[in-house]
Amino acid sequence: MFSKACEYGIRAMLWINSNSNEEKPVRASLKEISSRTDMPEAFTGKILQTLKKSGLLTSSKGPQGGYVLSKEANEIRLIDIVLAIDGNDLFTKCAMGLPNCGEGTPCPLHDSFVSIRSDIHELLHSTTLDRTTEGLLKGETVIVR
Repeated sequence: MFSKACEYGIRAMLWINSNSNEEKPVRASLKEISSRTDMPEAFTGKILQTLKKSGLLTSSKGPQGGYVLSKEANEIRLIDIVLAIDGNDLFTKCAMGLPNCGEGTPCPLHDSFVSIRSDIHELLHSTTLDRTTEGLLKGETVIVR
């Protein structure tokens, strides 16, 4: 459903948030993020830069440098991460990849996919990073294999 980059972006954001301290944000290095989430370092670096450019992360260089959320986790919705990395294609393009699919010329999956797409959009729009991280902190969910 999501691109590999988007999957990795969500995992990275969840990991950064789950390892942050409320009193003082913990800056995580690219190396630490990629190794702890089992993601390729170079690819992760590109994804983190995309998230930084979209305003979801900030970073600093140097021995105390690294990445940190640019907003409170309860202000970052999963849809923000998806749109920053994958854009709006999941919600606008044909499920079968047909260029002319639409209301007037629907593909065989069009009508079914409209409601599925709407449900996915609502889920991502209403789910915040802090809410998603709760399961990680309780040990109920995982982000690595």
